[in-house]
Amino acid sequence: MNIISQESNSVTETTYFLEDNGKKLVYKEWLNQKGKVIDEVLRDQNGNDIDDPALLERVQEAVDATTSLTF
Repeated sequence: MNIISQESNSVTETTYFLEDNGKKLVYKEWLNQKGKVIDEVLRDQNGNDIDDPALLERVQEAVDATTSLTF
């Protein structure tokens, strides 16, 4: 096997710790060099993935509202 090319990219990982109705949540997002979210994960305090699109959307809205104030 021969490598014919290689490309390197910078990715920023940001972790947010939230609380929603007494439940602690961990939200991680990965952003490319342009600041676009390329991946995300929502987990409970024990590290289990949460598959709840409505909750994920609420978390993203809360994060976006907070981060738009700091940039």
